[in-house]
Amino acid sequence: MATWAVCAILRNEEQYVLEWLAYHLLQGADRFLVYDNGSTDRTLELVASASRHCNITVIDWRPEGNFDYIQRSAYLDGARRLAGVVDFVAFIDCDEFVSATEGTVKDALRVFQGSVSALAINQLAFGSNGLLTNQGGLVTSRFTKCSVSDAPMGYWIKTIARPERVKDVNTVHSVIVTEGDYVLNDGSTFSAGKHPGRVDRIGAGSVKLFHYQLKSKEEFGAKTAKWSRVGGYFSERFRDADKFFRDNDSISNATENRRISDQEQDIVRMISILSSNPKIAE
Repeated sequence: MATWAVCAILRNEEQYVLEWLAYHLLQGADRFLVYDNGSTDRTLELVASASRHCNITVIDWRPEGNFDYIQRSAYLDGARRLAGVVDFVAFIDCDEFVSATEGTVKDALRVFQGSVSALAINQLAFGSNGLLTNQGGLVTSRFTKCSVSDAPMGYWIKTIARPERVKDVNTVHSVIVTEGDYVLNDGSTFSAGKHPGRVDRIGAGSVKLFHYQLKSKEEFGAKTAKWSRVGGYFSERFRDADKFFRDNDSISNATENRRISDQEQDIVRMISILSSNPKIAE
């Protein structure tokens, strides 16, 4: 059985972090590396509570530089720390959920042979479901409409890699491996475009990335305010946040997908466990 970890950089995710941890535990994640970029809300308190029940390492991560560098350097550090510890690590954000069409992500990863060094995971981009305000509740239950699989954003990927074979993290989407194959989720090869994180086709395999990048309009506004101050990629991307929201939301509510929302009861139960005191697992 393949072991896998989740590596992410967070800041002020108190409303979302327990759901994100709970879901990935249900997907068989063995470890979490959480790089905190200066949270001032209850994020660290909630993660500390969850760490009594599962294996979470929190690292204070505030190097100089724009956010693109901050995130890539965290991922590279995560790969170094996890080399020889787990078989795979997923480099994702707190608004991204790794999903498998059958079974768990842990089940899906075991089919990849040792020659596979990294997986490029296509994304489904979830829209606002027409919600303007933050109504609370689980992200994965509130937002169930997403882009079709071959929409333009579906060609963007995130990476799950064997940590000991990560030579460098060249973008927040992609890595450079020392050896072996970098494949899509169905094991087939791909070509990258001008940006290494955008591939030429959609894989037909089990593992997908569910990306809740918009949420409600209110929540998207809070997200852009939080990250646009750090400079670099995010400042450029969200220069006109209203236009970004409109353009992406217009194609991110095309089809219903309840793959994760149907797991709501299990996620809620796991959140309850993570919020309690006795430790249940290493």
